[in-house]
Amino acid sequence: MMSFTFEIFRFISASIRSGHTPKAARVPELDLEERQVIFYIGGSIMRGYLRIAKRFSASRKWQNIASVLKSKVLCDKPEGDIEAQWTADVDRGGLLYITTPTQEFFKQVATIVYSSEQKDGSINYEEVITKVTNTDMCVTWDNIISDSLDEKVSLNLMNDVITCFCKTCGRGIAKRRLNKLRQKNPLISMATRVSVARRKKK
Repeated sequence: MMSFTFEIFRFISASIRSGHTPKAARVPELDLEERQVIFYIGGSIMRGYLRIAKRFSASRKWQNIASVLKSKVLCDKPEGDIEAQWTADVDRGGLLYITTPTQEFFKQVATIVYSSEQKDGSINYEEVITKVTNTDMCVTWDNIISDSLDEKVSLNLMNDVITCFCKTCGRGIAKRRLNKLRQKNPLISMATRVSVARRKKK
């Protein structure tokens, strides 16, 4: 009888523990449109660094960074899957294309950014950088840059690239939430309001 009672308690205890086991964090899947925009953002971010290097033409560090970006991160035409072709389709002559390994890096960063979105829609940049540095994504970045830059410069560049990407995604998340809010509480423009209900003449 005691053994039977003990087994019942052990079964109940195990059931309670299993019911409270934390679920593994869901890794968001990126759809076609998201991947297209990610590749576009990647090229845009790299253009920003090339502009900085142009402003600091006397800086040897920035000239090295610009040289590495052109040779290791950027390419002359779209590479990889059809998603990368979208950048070329909307290009009017001023867009840049990132290589296939760089595309994979940005896709990995995007999954971490989306999974790190807070309830209020904000993104903790430091948290994202910490998650990236604790995964194999650092190896992905190192494989892209190889030994073309000093280790510290390469790490700082990676962290800054991630921060720029987080800021861009943050603006997208904010816009998405604003659109949802407007769908829930639609705003009527002044022109529409006047045409629907004209003011009475005095």
